[in-house]
Amino acid sequence: MELQVQIPPCVIRVLVVISPEIKNLLEEIERKENSFLGAEDEAVQTTYRKYASHAHKAIVFYVGVSLLGVSLYFMTPFLLEDLNSKTNETIEEHHFIVSSWFPFDQNRYYTLAYLIQFFGISYGFSYICNTVTLYFCMFIFTTTELKIMQHVLKNFSSYARRYERIFNLSYEDAQRALVRNIIIEHARLIKFVEVVNKLIKFTMLADFLVSSLQMAFLAVQMLDDEIPFLLRCESFSFLIVCTIQLFLTYWHAHLVFIESQNIAQAAFESEWTTYELDVKKSLIILIHRAQIPLCFFVGPIYKMKIDTLIVVTN
Repeated sequence: MELQVQIPPCVIRVLVVISPEIKNLLEEIERKENSFLGAEDEAVQTTYRKYASHAHKAIVFYVGVSLLGVSLYFMTPFLLEDLNSKTNETIEEHHFIVSSWFPFDQNRYYTLAYLIQFFGISYGFSYICNTVTLYFCMFIFTTTELKIMQHVLKNFSSYARRYERIFNLSYEDAQRALVRNIIIEHARLIKFVEVVNKLIKFTMLADFLVSSLQMAFLAVQMLDDEIPFLLRCESFSFLIVCTIQLFLTYWHAHLVFIESQNIAQAAFESEWTTYELDVKKSLIILIHRAQIPLCFFVGPIYKMKIDTLIVVTN
């Protein structure tokens, strides 16, 4: 049952992923990645590579744990069949990965029925992994951009000097050009989060509702002594996978919430007292806007934060 209820949220995620808006977002991410890697700035490249490495490790960890969890579902029918044969019990009905209906005698054609389930679940599992990792990787990329923006703000004077050399400007005009570009990038990032929110908030709401029901169902199933031990282990592994999936998604969304507020602190930590008056005013506008944190939403109600994850698990 726990695998079947994953289908509706997965279908919604797939519909979102194949939308033209996601394609545009991915193209924007690719352009920014190329600009980070092509920048003659070791600090920017180091920050980007650090978070890219983190995203890679998160993907490998999530997919690895998920593979272990789903593998137990694939093995359980054979383990139960073997257990029944050792206890000399007559097998009237074979065990399957999940309960499902077939237009033929599934016990007579057990191998065919099992293979249909195996390939169907594997196909669906790949969609779940791909869509979930895409979501939290977009969150990680947003955090990366915020960290790079903080670095530029903290070292505003040195970057202004760089603008002065590259574009042959006066130091005052270099400050103005730099702060203008930072504000434009911040506005673009706000728009990016708004578009992502528009696309995923109802997907996350479906995940929120399904996950809450799943965890309650799995907890009851694990405590039921009448259910075979192997099936309870199966449920426990699925609960672990669900928890990790939720943690990775909500934690990385929570980081965006935190780091977006740190933009204001980064601007304050710069040598702002030495800047031109109009540059100071521009930084004040940026600081004022950064007081409103960027965040992703679960439907129209909850913000995607660790607090919301605690609500789901409770």
